[in-house]
Amino acid sequence: MAVEQNLVCFNTLGAEESWTLDTYQAHDGYVAWRRVLAGELTPEKIVDEVKASGLRGRGG
Repeated sequence: MAVEQNLVCFNTLGAEESWTLDTYQAHDGYVAWRRVLAGELTPEKIVDEVKASGLRGRGG
């Protein structure tokens, strides 16, 4: 059974000049970092978001 994958690390794969900062930012690069700098994301909120995401390590 095939499982749909979310290729977060490869969202610029196939984009023209995928190695450039402009391309990275055009694909929402640094959005979370900007939220941290703006005070929208506190360390507690970041931990809560990771816990709510259900993110697991490679071991399951």
